[in-house]
Amino acid sequence: STDAVFSQAMKVALSSGLVDSGDTVVLVGGSTSGTSGTTNTIRVEILD
Repeated sequence: STDAVFSQAMKVALSSGLVDSGDTVVLVGGSTSGTSGTTNTIRVEILD
């Protein structure tokens, strides 16, 4: 699911030092994987 992919992406970004707790992150995704122009989800989150 998109939620699972976003969650994993945030975990990897945190563990690799790309982002820190308190940072604002913009996540984008689409329901059709691998097809250009199908982005239909934009999520803005503040990392805990």
